[in-house]
Amino acid sequence: DDDDEEEDDDEDEEATEAEPEGFSDDSIIHVSFDNGKDDIFRYDGSIRFHIVAPSRPQYGQLTSDPSIIRTFVWTLLAFSKPNYDNCHNDGGTFSLFLKCEPEKLSPGWSIFAKAELTLLHATDPSKNFVKKINHLFNARSIDWGFHQFKSLKEIYSEFIHWPDNTIRLEAKIHADAPRNVEWDSKGQTGFVGLRNIGATCYMNSFLQTIYFTKKLR
Repeated sequence: DDDDEEEDDDEDEEATEAEPEGFSDDSIIHVSFDNGKDDIFRYDGSIRFHIVAPSRPQYGQLTSDPSIIRTFVWTLLAFSKPNYDNCHNDGGTFSLFLKCEPEKLSPGWSIFAKAELTLLHATDPSKNFVKKINHLFNARSIDWGFHQFKSLKEIYSEFIHWPDNTIRLEAKIHADAPRNVEWDSKGQTGFVGLRNIGATCYMNSFLQTIYFTKKLR
């Protein structure tokens, strides 16, 4: 997988291309899931992405509904690239990427995340196809994933769900605290700290220690 990730580091240009003909937003089934509205500061989250599969593979690009984790907007990007060349028997490639964008743009932002990208098998959950990513997202690398996530031939033979004829994807995401962004400590934790202007770190630590020692409250 590491080799795949290195090769796909340049996929940002592909992710910004205009939507090709074949797929459209009407191909997306909007699935009800936890989108983070109740806790935008959470560090774990998930995305469910169901795509209506055409009867024959077609070129296309689709984006999932967003999930809010650590106040950042996370989406899945899917690309279908069929291959009608008789010299190839894989049917083409299905690409999948995880995209991350801050709610408010700020220079130098970054956030490290781990994710499991899962293609759900049509009949047997033990045959689900899973790939993992570990990546530091930033302004220069807002998406990360796999150019060759799975061949379209395999997807159409084993991973099309009936009766709605869908390709079903899930992403489980764990994100560390972001860097170089406006961070609402009180909104996230209910507490505020002291700004360290040179020699207040000891007092800050002391006050926090006293406060969180329940017997001293």
